[in-house]
Amino acid sequence: MPVVTQMFRYEDIALTYQNFGRYINDTNAHVVLARWLRQVPQAAIRLRILLAQAAGSGVTSLDLVARAIHAHPKFPWPVVACLYPVEWKNVLRALRAIDGRIYYGFRNDLGVVRATLFSSITWIAHSLLLALGDKHLSNYRGIVPDQRNREVVDRIISEYKKKSMSEYNEHLFDEFTEEELLVYARIQAAVAKHPSVATELARMDGHRRARVRLGDRYDDPHKRKLTRWMMRLEPVQRTHPPEEPRNLTCQTKFNSPSSLNCEWEPGQRDTHLPTKYSLHTEIRDINENYTYKLPPDVHHYSIPRNEFVLFNDIKIYVKAENDLGVATSAPLVFDPVQAAKFDQPSIETLGVEPKRLGCLKLKWRMSQQQSWFSHNQLSLEVRLWTADSDQMSGPPILVSQVRPSKAVTECCRLLHGTRYLAQIRVRYYMRGPWSEWSSSKSGVTLETAPTGRLDSWMKVSKNHTSKNLDIQLFWKPSKQFRANGQNLTYVVLKPNRRDKRERMCSTNEKWCTFQVSRRVRKVYLSAVNSMGESPLTEIRIYQPKAHTAIMDVTAVPHDDRSFLVQWRAEVTLGLTDYVVEWKPLLNLDLSHIRFEIVNKNLSSLIINGSFEPYKPYGISVYPRFKDGMGPPRTVNAYLRQKAPSVVPKIQIKKTWWSDIEVSWDEIPLQQRNGFIKSYQVFYWEENGSVQVERAGAEDRKVILKHLNTPSTYEAFMMVSTFGGSLNGSTIYVKMNSFDALTVVITVTALGVGLALLIISTIWTCFSKQKKLNGYMWPVVPDPANSSIKKWSSELTQFTHPSWDNEEPNPICLSHLSFLDLPTKLSKEEDDIWLNSSEDTSDLGESICGSPFIPTYSGSNSESVPYATVLLSSCNDPVPDEPHVYLRSESTQPLLETEESFTPKCYQNVANDRMSKEQCFFGPCDDDIPEGEEGPAIVWDDFPFLRALAMNESEHD
Repeated sequence: MPVVTQMFRYEDIALTYQNFGRYINDTNAHVVLARWLRQVPQAAIRLRILLAQAAGSGVTSLDLVARAIHAHPKFPWPVVACLYPVEWKNVLRALRAIDGRIYYGFRNDLGVVRATLFSSITWIAHSLLLALGDKHLSNYRGIVPDQRNREVVDRIISEYKKKSMSEYNEHLFDEFTEEELLVYARIQAAVAKHPSVATELARMDGHRRARVRLGDRYDDPHKRKLTRWMMRLEPVQRTHPPEEPRNLTCQTKFNSPSSLNCEWEPGQRDTHLPTKYSLHTEIRDINENYTYKLPPDVHHYSIPRNEFVLFNDIKIYVKAENDLGVATSAPLVFDPVQAAKFDQPSIETLGVEPKRLGCLKLKWRMSQQQSWFSHNQLSLEVRLWTADSDQMSGPPILVSQVRPSKAVTECCRLLHGTRYLAQIRVRYYMRGPWSEWSSSKSGVTLETAPTGRLDSWMKVSKNHTSKNLDIQLFWKPSKQFRANGQNLTYVVLKPNRRDKRERMCSTNEKWCTFQVSRRVRKVYLSAVNSMGESPLTEIRIYQPKAHTAIMDVTAVPHDDRSFLVQWRAEVTLGLTDYVVEWKPLLNLDLSHIRFEIVNKNLSSLIINGSFEPYKPYGISVYPRFKDGMGPPRTVNAYLRQKAPSVVPKIQIKKTWWSDIEVSWDEIPLQQRNGFIKSYQVFYWEENGSVQVERAGAEDRKVILKHLNTPSTYEAFMMVSTFGGSLNGSTIYVKMNSFDALTVVITVTALGVGLALLIISTIWTCFSKQKKLNGYMWPVVPDPANSSIKKWSSELTQFTHPSWDNEEPNPICLSHLSFLDLPTKLSKEEDDIWLNSSEDTSDLGESICGSPFIPTYSGSNSESVPYATVLLSSCNDPVPDEPHVYLRSESTQPLLETEESFTPKCYQNVANDRMSKEQCFFGPCDDDIPEGEEGPAIVWDDFPFLRALAMNESEHD
């Protein structure tokens, strides 16, 4: 429901009625109006009254009659019934047809309730109420008076108004029987209960005495009573003398045969007597008089050519005569030539003279039958219009004195280089009727260079394959532009660095597409014809802006040839104007694009053009700023809508046990004829109720649910637009009780899924065997079988890493000694053992250890180790030579040349980029300040080193 605090516009009301009026009828009007009444605020009193008054609309004439009968029961309605028996009978039928339905007037076909079936009785009721002070009916325009009985009805109403009700009532009903008065009383009672009067009338109609209704009896006694009553109301004689004829006109025709035709109008009053008419002529110069007597009710006559004279005055008048008198019309005195209507003339040539800019020379002649009139003076009228316009270029040019013998006329002050169409007509000098317009003739004025500027509209987009801009330029003549030529060419120029202009395109169309570099800021547009070039129109190139100024756009039909476009925009700085663009969606050629530039203070525009009904159009509104063009808002619109031309075929896409999914293709745009509102699929079982599934305009499928199996269903689709609906063909769908295909597909899918699960489980077990074994069966090495000789870098690679919150599995070792590493490694030295000043540790006993335990340094730094194990770092590359195990029986240190350097496992090789995380067994030397000892080892954090220390203390 629209906001009721605003005024309803005529366009909105017309659009609402056009789209929804046809769907409201007498069966649903009470529901719709009641819902509207609930939605209208209590403060909107006028609108609420308007909705309440909708009851009874459409049958105003019948309500007017019932109101008059109910308000004035003592008015002589039986007399009215005798005057119009058929119409009175139609009134009773109409009251019976309504049967208390107050929204009967919303029917598309009123049938017996049509006001034309009792127009005279409506006129009497209206006149009665108006005469007795009901001023609200003064503006009612649906009344058609009956001229035959107008005077009688006026006398009846006047008599009723003047006399008292009691006297008038006694005077009126003296001539009627008790039975007639009883019927009349029942009619009054029935009318008092209008609009439910039909029930009462139907009951009365079934009664034997009530069947003697007023107007149904045409016996002589009844007519005599009416005549006697009428004579009392009209004491004067009903016959009248004739009124004088009016509007006498005569016209001379020079066709074969020539004649002078005269006609007139009789008086408005019916004389009730036979009236004879006669036409009289008097030719003054030759003193000849003619009288032409006419049959009754004939009001025209043609005087033959031999009974009137041209170029001489003739006097003509008409007489009307009956038994009560004679009446004569006002005479006409004229020259028959002045009343002549000539045949249409013809234009021979329409050309130009040298050096006569803006002028056309017109040569014409009279018809061949009237060439004898070539030396007489005539009046000539010329009308001109341009070939590309349906409207006249100005008012017709009147030439008051012209002779057909010198039928050359010059028309000036015309546009240069423009093709004009011309027509002429003639009449006798300053008097008489005009002839018909001649056939048109075309001519072109002399050309000059174009003048004025062109209105332009540019659309800019970035080219993704290059660094250029794609330009679409449209233009049209401004109000000041004059082409001044026929063959017009438009040229688009681009400036270059040498103050020259490069031609981008040259075309006869009003659009052009081209590419320019992003550095180009403007182009120039001009119009060229054979006589020169128009002034250049500078067009700035602005790249699109992301700022949105247009909030909403609507387009509705304004009339049969135009749209009303409205938009809502936010206040934006730098806004210069708007550009409204429209194009047909069924023809995407750029030549069909039209545009209009609108002031920034406006928010609506009426666009005119060759719009076709049932065809879609795209309408866009662009905001233009000082530094660019904003994104548009686009809306599609139809001038008029109707039902679609086709209905898509329903296709069964999927079938379940009790459901079916049906789909359809999209309707082609050229066959929609309007906006698709909905799709509805109607389906029903044999002898079953009809069910409906609805889908939106964008949907392409629906599901028909809860179908009975096995059964056969019929279905069809209805497609609706805002202008109508169309039904498609019916299809038949048979539902099966057992769908074998569905069962096979389901079982196959379950089997494949189970097989894939088993295969993935087996593959996981084999590919992750070691990891699973590490989780399920941890490897616990035997300390008795452990040997230092079997340690190698390959062994450490297969050592299972520990998981979170899990200690490594202990490995028992025996006869292991550790070497102390130098405090600091030098980058320049190739062998860390050459410059080492520290001694090796003592030979240790059999301990339990792990390759992950930090390096242990013996307490006796002066002893020579029993055996030295040199292992490379786990993070270093694999050495080319195998690890060397050196054994010495001597208590002296090994010679430097006898050992080959292999870095110890977990040794931190000197590197500038070595991180602290590489110092596995203690703090890095770089982290320990000079003069300070490293932090003490927390033995509880290293249980295997603690065991080694305990073992060493026992040997000591």
